[in-house]
Amino acid sequence: TTLGRPHPMDTLRVVVCGTTFGRIYAAGVRALPDKYELVAMMSRGSEQSRRFAAELGVPLCTSIDELPDFDLACVGGAGSQIAQQLLAVGKHVLMEHPIHRDDAVACYREAARARTSFWLNTFYRHSSTIKQYLRMVDVLRERYGILHLEAECSIHFLFSMIDLVGRITGGFTPWEIQAQGTVAGVLTQLGGSFRGVPVSLRVVNRMNPL
Repeated sequence: TTLGRPHPMDTLRVVVCGTTFGRIYAAGVRALPDKYELVAMMSRGSEQSRRFAAELGVPLCTSIDELPDFDLACVGGAGSQIAQQLLAVGKHVLMEHPIHRDDAVACYREAARARTSFWLNTFYRHSSTIKQYLRMVDVLRERYGILHLEAECSIHFLFSMIDLVGRITGGFTPWEIQAQGTVAGVLTQLGGSFRGVPVSLRVVNRMNPL
């Protein structure tokens, strides 16, 4: 779903929830002033968060009720309940991963019910390094094809990794991934295919492997 604008000539008013990785989103919003306006930060209210909001010149809110009028919220990966609440009151949400599958499904359903937009951010494919890598892969795929693909990541980045795998193979459908993989300690081995290309995934299966 495309993120809508209430008024075509206006900028989107943005709230960023969280001040850890949220700092990256805040910087991105402020880098595009012709498209977005940062109107508030939202967090639990630590002193560090209050200082950061003050540096940006925006209010720090600790609840949804305190937020000023806005159109879009950028929400951290631990904020799936906040995301659902924002969607329910008609706000668009850009969500950071990781997010549990059940929470993601609930957010998509709430967005459909409320006729708002929910977008799970794949993030890494937008970096300059990954963009260059994918351009090189496109050339190699067109010239030689892909026989097999192996990828390894932590569970934190699995969503982004699957996004990259699909772009490497030239598309996501048809696809197949094992429902149950082979577990060896902190690693889970999964097999599957994207567009007929055999794929092997090795995933660190713990949020904190130590």
